[in-house]
Amino acid sequence: MALRMALKSWHNDQEAFKAFAPGVFTNSFETDTETKIVNFEQLLKATDVRKQQKSVTVLSIPAILKELQLQLNSIQGYLQLAGAALDMQLNDFGLDKVRTAIHDKEVATVVAASNSLLIHLRRNEAVLTVKGMKAETLTTFAAKVTELQNLKNEQNELKNKTVRVASSNIAEANELWDTLTTICDAGAALYKGVDSVKLREYTISAILKRIKNPQTGSEETPEAAAK
Repeated sequence: MALRMALKSWHNDQEAFKAFAPGVFTNSFETDTETKIVNFEQLLKATDVRKQQKSVTVLSIPAILKELQLQLNSIQGYLQLAGAALDMQLNDFGLDKVRTAIHDKEVATVVAASNSLLIHLRRNEAVLTVKGMKAETLTTFAAKVTELQNLKNEQNELKNKTVRVASSNIAEANELWDTLTTICDAGAALYKGVDSVKLREYTISAILKRIKNPQTGSEETPEAAAK
């Protein structure tokens, strides 16, 4: 916004600026600067990525972990009912490993341990079905594990995108600041000691004050701006 305000003043005084530094203030200077401003504004809209990342991290993943925890309880019940009919000891199925990973919110470990558990469960599915486990139990559990993995992938992608957006914002903001100081430095060279009213239009502190409080900013004296 500060640059746009300075650029508006520059537009009115462009002939003086072009005469002062024709190599800097070219015929395309105004259009090029406006394009930079618009591009930066579009980048700022990309901060919605952070909201998406927060939604996945704070809401979606914890919800899936809770569902898996509840499903583990019923699965463990059927394993206990099957007892000696299982082809391995209950402790070797890896339920505790899944539960610990869920408690620690280690998503990658939850997925890996759950997939290992599923291998053992499917191998013993016939025995578990006899004990009352429904056919969709393992299908539902596997679907939740896949959903968790997809959410983790989405979280990683959003995290990377957030870093890219932040880096782009910094680079673009620095470029806009450089353009603002270029205009204001030239404005000071042109109007300091010559036109204190115009000088105020190219004084960064005065511009920022007008943005914060237009009425207060407009009351700054020409003498203060000229200092």
